[in-house]
Amino acid sequence: MATATKTPPGADPKQLERTATVREIGSQAVWSLSSCKPGFGVDQLRDDNLETYWQSDGSQPHLVNIQFRRKTTVKMLCIYADYKSDESYTPSKISVRVGNNFHNLQEIRCEVCAGAYLTPAVALNGVSSRAAAAALLRQSRHSALAKAPAMLPSPAGSKVDTSQAEQLELVEPSGWIHIPLLDIANNPIRTFMIQIAVLANHQNGRDTHMRQIKVYTPVEESSIGKFPRCTTVDFMMYRTIR
Repeated sequence: MATATKTPPGADPKQLERTATVREIGSQAVWSLSSCKPGFGVDQLRDDNLETYWQSDGSQPHLVNIQFRRKTTVKMLCIYADYKSDESYTPSKISVRVGNNFHNLQEIRCEVCAGAYLTPAVALNGVSSRAAAAALLRQSRHSALAKAPAMLPSPAGSKVDTSQAEQLELVEPSGWIHIPLLDIANNPIRTFMIQIAVLANHQNGRDTHMRQIKVYTPVEESSIGKFPRCTTVDFMMYRTIR
């Protein structure tokens, strides 16, 4: 029996922030948890400290609820997990759901990015998870009209593929897990609410640990206020106010 490949870590999200292409918007949302051990709740999940963590204290699935006051464009989630420290508390299967509220959440198909593997809910005859996800994504785009009944607008407003819901399968992750949230047109989703559900842990662990969660929206470029770059010495002398 082949040994499962460990989930590779993604880049530090702060590197993405420095590119000025995304912005972290978790502070704009209301966060809640299905359960937590006292002193290991939302504050620890959002404190920018990789040594602290949320610890659930109840039955599975363990839920993180992220609710925005207005419909918000979300490009990516970044989750930090540390199997070396947390072992059986480390998530092994995650589901991402979007919607307007708790009553109409839909599990969405997530694209693969560095630091996460995608496992379809159906067998893929031995095809690697990355290749399978890419093939399924292309297929969903090319056959959107043929599959129109399954390609329904989600309650949140983004057109998402719910015909074959998929979960993220993690194998001993130690680092950042990047989860792009894209609709069938490969655009960032727009939603009022995101729910992250931990469906299973490593070694059949009961409770879970998550150390950090970041939520990113794309930064819209604007030509207003942008000036050409100074290329001569004379111009560079006047590029700052003394």
